[in-house]
Amino acid sequence: MSRSRLTAWNSAHVIAAIVVGFLTLVAFVLWDAYGHRGDPLLPLHLFKTRGYLAMVITAMGKQVRSDSFRDTGADGEQLAHVSTIP
Repeated sequence: MSRSRLTAWNSAHVIAAIVVGFLTLVAFVLWDAYGHRGDPLLPLHLFKTRGYLAMVITAMGKQVRSDSFRDTGADGEQLAHVSTIP
């Protein structure tokens, strides 16, 4: 995928991927909260803690920012950086 041509954000397959990803995330959260028995994979009570919620939002913002500013190599290939949260 890194060697493929860049695609506009308003193209059909980009929009479809975003919509399908969002709906899959919503379906997972609903299934995890109400659909299966046992311990949840994503305990929703954690999001009521302001510190945990701030950490999640900060990590998401950092990931979006790092994906937005990728370097481009000499041959035009995008170089992804691995980043960690200290």
